[in-house]
Amino acid sequence: MYANMAHLETFRTNVVMDGRSYSDETFAKALKILNSTKKNVAVEEEAREKFEVLAVKLQEAKKIAAQEELDFDDAPEEFLDPLMATLMEDPVELPDSHYIIDRATIEQHLLNDKRDPMSRADLTVDQLIPRPDMKEKIKAYRDEKIALKMSMK
Repeated sequence: MYANMAHLETFRTNVVMDGRSYSDETFAKALKILNSTKKNVAVEEEAREKFEVLAVKLQEAKKIAAQEELDFDDAPEEFLDPLMATLMEDPVELPDSHYIIDRATIEQHLLNDKRDPMSRADLTVDQLIPRPDMKEKIKAYRDEKIALKMSMK
Protein backbone atom coordinates (compact mmCIF):
# COMPACT_ATOMS: atom_id res chain seq x y z
CA MET A 1 0.00 0.00 0.00
CA TYR A 2 2.75 2.47 0.93
CA ALA A 3 4.61 1.75 -2.31
CA ASN A 4 1.47 2.32 -4.36
CA MET A 5 0.70 5.63 -2.66
CA ALA A 6 4.32 6.86 -2.63
CA HIS A 7 3.80 9.26 -5.53
CA LEU A 8 1.12 11.26 -3.67
CA GLU A 9 2.60 14.25 -1.89
CA THR A 10 -0.37 14.61 0.45
CA PHE A 11 0.01 10.96 1.45
CA ARG A 12 3.69 11.48 2.31
CA THR A 13 2.89 14.64 4.27
CA ASN A 14 0.15 12.89 6.25
CA VAL A 15 2.37 9.90 7.04
CA VAL A 16 5.05 12.18 8.47
CA MET A 17 2.56 14.36 10.36
CA ASP A 18 0.92 11.34 12.00
CA GLY A 19 3.52 10.20 14.51
CA ARG A 20 1.97 6.72 14.70
CA SER A 21 2.50 5.90 11.01
CA TYR A 22 6.13 6.85 10.56
CA SER A 23 9.52 6.42 12.15
CA ASP A 24 12.87 6.30 10.38
CA GLU A 25 13.72 3.09 12.24
CA THR A 26 10.57 1.23 11.19
CA PHE A 27 11.04 2.09 7.53
CA ALA A 28 14.74 1.15 7.70
CA LYS A 29 13.80 -2.26 9.14
CA ALA A 30 11.18 -2.75 6.44
CA LEU A 31 13.74 -1.92 3.74
CA LYS A 32 16.23 -4.31 5.29
CA ILE A 33 13.65 -7.10 5.18
CA LEU A 34 12.66 -6.26 1.60
CA ASN A 35 16.31 -6.24 0.50
CA SER A 36 17.24 -9.41 2.37
CA THR A 37 17.79 -12.52 0.27
CA LYS A 38 17.70 -14.69 3.42
CA LYS A 39 14.10 -13.88 4.23
CA ASN A 40 11.35 -15.56 2.29
CA VAL A 41 9.75 -12.28 1.20
CA ALA A 42 8.06 -12.23 -2.19
CA VAL A 43 7.84 -8.59 -3.30
CA GLU A 44 7.97 -7.35 -6.85
CA GLU A 45 11.11 -5.37 -7.64
CA GLU A 46 9.08 -2.34 -8.77
CA ALA A 47 7.20 -2.22 -5.46
CA ARG A 48 10.45 -2.58 -3.49
CA GLU A 49 11.99 0.30 -5.45
CA LYS A 50 8.92 2.49 -4.91
CA PHE A 51 9.07 1.76 -1.18
CA GLU A 52 12.76 2.60 -1.08
CA VAL A 53 12.14 5.96 -2.80
CA LEU A 54 9.25 6.58 -0.42
CA ALA A 55 11.46 5.93 2.62
CA VAL A 56 13.97 8.52 1.41
CA LYS A 57 11.25 11.07 0.66
CA LEU A 58 9.66 10.50 4.08
CA GLN A 59 13.01 11.10 5.79
CA GLU A 60 13.33 14.38 3.86
CA ALA A 61 9.76 15.35 4.72
CA LYS A 62 10.39 14.60 8.40
CA LYS A 63 13.45 16.85 8.38
CA ILE A 64 11.46 19.61 6.70
CA ALA A 65 8.62 19.17 9.19
CA ALA A 66 11.09 19.41 12.07
CA GLN A 67 12.53 22.62 10.60
CA GLU A 68 9.02 23.87 9.92
CA GLU A 69 8.18 23.49 13.62
CA LEU A 70 10.37 26.51 14.22
CA ASP A 71 9.21 28.50 11.21
CA PHE A 72 5.57 29.45 11.75
CA ASP A 73 6.25 33.16 12.20
CA ASP A 74 3.64 34.05 9.59
CA ALA A 75 0.88 31.98 11.21
CA PRO A 76 -2.42 33.81 11.66
CA GLU A 77 -2.74 35.07 15.22
CA GLU A 78 -5.88 33.00 15.74
CA PHE A 79 -3.73 29.85 15.35
CA LEU A 80 -1.34 30.88 18.12
CA ASP A 81 -1.76 29.95 21.77
CA PRO A 82 -2.49 33.24 23.59
CA LEU A 83 -0.25 32.32 26.54
CA MET A 84 2.69 30.67 24.79
CA ALA A 85 2.52 32.33 21.34
CA THR A 86 3.12 28.93 19.72
CA LEU A 87 1.13 27.23 17.00
CA MET A 88 -1.68 25.28 18.65
CA GLU A 89 -2.02 21.54 18.05
CA ASP A 90 -5.23 20.79 19.96
CA PRO A 91 -7.21 24.00 20.43
CA VAL A 92 -9.90 24.15 23.09
CA GLU A 93 -12.21 26.96 24.14
CA LEU A 94 -12.33 28.16 27.71
CA PRO A 95 -16.02 28.19 28.75
CA ASP A 96 -16.00 31.43 30.72
CA SER A 97 -13.61 33.73 28.85
CA HIS A 98 -14.13 32.07 25.44
CA TYR A 99 -10.42 32.28 24.66
CA ILE A 100 -9.10 29.50 22.45
CA ILE A 101 -5.94 27.96 23.86
CA ASP A 102 -3.88 24.84 23.23
CA ARG A 103 -5.03 21.87 25.34
CA ALA A 104 -1.48 21.10 26.54
CA THR A 105 -1.00 24.68 27.72
CA ILE A 106 -4.25 24.88 29.68
CA GLU A 107 -3.84 21.40 31.17
CA GLN A 108 -0.37 22.38 32.41
CA HIS A 109 -1.79 25.62 33.83
CA LEU A 110 -4.58 23.73 35.63
CA LEU A 111 -2.04 21.57 37.46
CA ASN A 112 -1.02 24.67 39.42
CA ASP A 113 -4.07 26.92 39.25
CA LYS A 114 -7.65 25.66 38.91
CA ARG A 115 -8.87 28.90 37.31
CA ASP A 116 -9.30 30.24 33.78
CA PRO A 117 -6.10 32.26 33.22
CA MET A 118 -8.05 34.98 31.41
CA SER A 119 -11.18 35.44 33.53
CA ARG A 120 -9.99 33.81 36.77
CA ALA A 121 -13.24 31.77 36.96
CA ASP A 122 -13.02 28.22 38.33
CA LEU A 123 -12.09 25.74 35.61
CA THR A 124 -11.59 21.98 35.24
CA VAL A 125 -10.27 19.94 32.31
CA ASP A 126 -13.68 18.39 31.63
CA GLN A 127 -15.11 21.90 31.04
CA LEU A 128 -12.78 22.57 28.09
CA ILE A 129 -14.64 22.78 24.79
CA PRO A 130 -12.89 20.99 21.90
CA ARG A 131 -12.56 23.08 18.74
CA PRO A 132 -12.20 20.56 15.89
CA ASP A 133 -12.98 23.32 13.38
CA MET A 134 -9.95 25.32 14.49
CA LYS A 135 -7.82 22.18 14.71
CA GLU A 136 -8.64 21.39 11.07
CA LYS A 137 -7.76 24.93 9.96
CA ILE A 138 -4.42 24.74 11.77
CA LYS A 139 -3.70 21.32 10.26
CA ALA A 140 -4.48 22.64 6.77
CA TYR A 141 -2.15 25.60 7.38
CA ARG A 142 0.68 23.31 8.59
CA ASP A 143 0.19 20.85 5.71
CA GLU A 144 0.19 23.68 3.18
CA LYS A 145 3.41 25.15 4.61
CA ILE A 146 5.14 21.77 4.61
CA ALA A 147 3.92 20.88 1.12
CA LEU A 148 5.12 24.26 -0.18
CA LYS A 149 8.53 23.76 1.38
CA MET A 150 8.74 20.20 0.01
CA SER A 151 7.86 21.39 -3.50
CA MET A 152 10.77 23.85 -3.40
CA LYS A 153 13.29 21.03 -2.99
